[in-house]
Amino acid sequence: SEPVGSVSLSGGTFDTIRGVGTYSTTEGPVLPFLAFEGFGTNDSRQNSQVRRFNAFNKVSFPLEGGAVLSIRAQVFDNTFNAPGYASRDLLRAGLRSERTAENYTDGGRRQIQNVVANYLAGAPDDELSATLHASHTSSQRFSDFGSGQRGQDEDRNTVGGRIRKIWTTSLAGMPTQVLLGANWRSDVIDITQGPAVQRTFTAYTARLGVTEHNLAGFGQVQIKPTDWLKLTGGARFDQFFFDVSNALDPSKSPKAEPHATSPKAGIAITPVRWMEIYANYGQGFRSPNAADELLANPALNPVKLESREVGAQLRFERFSFLTAAYTTDIANEVFQPAPGLPVQNLGKSRREGMEFEAKWHAIREDGLR
Repeated sequence: SEPVGSVSLSGGTFDTIRGVGTYSTTEGPVLPFLAFEGFGTNDSRQNSQVRRFNAFNKVSFPLEGGAVLSIRAQVFDNTFNAPGYASRDLLRAGLRSERTAENYTDGGRRQIQNVVANYLAGAPDDELSATLHASHTSSQRFSDFGSGQRGQDEDRNTVGGRIRKIWTTSLAGMPTQVLLGANWRSDVIDITQGPAVQRTFTAYTARLGVTEHNLAGFGQVQIKPTDWLKLTGGARFDQFFFDVSNALDPSKSPKAEPHATSPKAGIAITPVRWMEIYANYGQGFRSPNAADELLANPALNPVKLESREVGAQLRFERFSFLTAAYTTDIANEVFQPAPGLPVQNLGKSRREGMEFEAKWHAIREDGLR
């Protein structure tokens, strides 16, 4: 929350206009933050109109002992047209204007309504947090990538929650921090895909009803055997339940219950006060897509991802420098050329990279230059 509200209006070329209004206060037993936005533009290419409305409302309730309960509600509506990818050959030959749309009926709409409740209690070293959420999303997209317009219509209802607790204590004389948590999410989805003309389906390649559940538990332990060494270990287990109802071919209505275990580990060494050397290892995953992958392969398991990182950080009174190198391996890279088109399996992939960061603090925390 903020101590003031505000109203703003701005505009620009291509019929661009945006209005924003907020209301907020930092005093009283209830602390609201309300924000409303309207936006519209036509852009430079034909068939590029965008119209958006967004209402974000959050109310916080300070409780005894420093705990806070907050409730957030949002309504979002975005209607858009899409000019499509311009043909380079036609532009170079002078046969088409650079402002011309490829298909004057491409575009779509996305609507979101969600409610989230958050509870937070305790100091950061002994924190208890919990979240409950529910949302409804409706999205339609029609796009022509050169072989005719295709459409995708999806309606999704989601509910879920998360709880997490942190304990900071001492184990055998060593500073120790333990984190435990659990996560739940359920989705009910209706999916329609197929060729279209002027945003009207002419046939169907998919008409699916999908129910998905995800239950997960996770934990992490951090231990400092000495002042110069910190060890971290953790793991997460995810269990999925998929139930797909295929209206076009009921015989191909798979059910699946894949799972994934994701461990992680880390070490940080501080040989001197101004230097830290660290290394991290972690695994992740990407769950199967029910509409694009499970229909063809009901036995498909989550795709594994494995990352390694090493780095060092130097921290002085005014200057800090960080460098890190990482490698990420994915068991099966996937690619979807456009919404509604089949997913392509590209096989194993690797990403490698390095990062550098330098900071100079012109003013210290105590305000001295």
